[in-house]
Order: sequence, then C-alpha cells, then structure tokens
Amino acid sequence: MPNTKKCPYCAEEIALEAIKCKHCSEFLTALTANNTREVQKENEYNDETLGIIGLIIPVISLFVPYSSWISLILTAAILSVEASKLGMGSDTDLKPNGKKYESPIVWFFVIFLLWIIAYPWYYFRRTKYGMKNYGIISILIVSLVMIVGIVQSVQGL
Repeated sequence: MPNTKKCPYCAEEIALEAIKCKHCSEFLTALTANNTREVQKENEYNDETLGIIGLIIPVISLFVPYSSWISLILTAAILSVEASKLGMGSDTDLKPNGKKYESPIVWFFVIFLLWIIAYPWYYFRRTKYGMKNYGIISILIVSLVMIVGIVQSVQGL
C-alpha cells in the first residue's frame, strides 16, 4: 500500500496523511470541505426565490414613502434566511485556513449596517453555493437607491 498521494493542487507527491501540501502550501482539508459543500448545494437548497425577493424589496421601497428602514431590515432578514438555507457558516463551510465563512447572523448585521457594500457582496458570495450571480444587478439596485435618495434630498431642500 503506498504511503504517498498526489496533491490535488500541484500534483506533487505528499504523505497520505498530509493536511497541508509542503510544495504549494494548500490546505488539503479545504478540498474536503469544498466537496462537502458541493454535495450540500445539490441536495439541500436550490431555490432562487429568497434571493429574488431580496432584490425586489429595495426597488419597491423606492415607491413607498418612509419605507427605507423597513426595507433594510426585511432585506437583511430575508438574505440571512437564505444564507442559513445555503449552509453559510456551517461546520462544513470552511475557508482554506480551516475557519468558518460568515454565518447568517453575521450576514444580517453586515447587510443591515453596511448595506451599500454588503448587499452586492452577498449576491456575489452566494454563487459559491450554487446560486445564480445577481451581483451586477444588486450593484445597479444600490446605485438606483442612492441616486433616488440624493435626488429626493436635493428636492427637499
């Protein structure tokens, strides 16, 4: 029985029990975590509904007076529910260094507190879980909301 195997990243021979490749410094446990995440994506959650609702809410809030805070809270809540369904921050959702990615609670507070940045970031990030990339659309929505807000504040002067 061989005592070595090939590194899946650099194809160099490494010890069978290796956790990190001595040639390319890649963590081999991350590959297992990523493979587990791929299986979870296919088996558990593959519904775009919450993501699309998260895109629609800020646009609707543009037409409803005084709804910006409600829109912000609803968007953060819906996207954190989707993050939970996708398994973000779970025990198998690991970075190459072995630490967990952002949890649904972290997503809620980051989206709530830093919506302009975190909202598009979430939509780009969710693609790693097999979901469609709505990152560009979310950037356009953020831009639209900011432009409408600026125009409304200038007209209010």
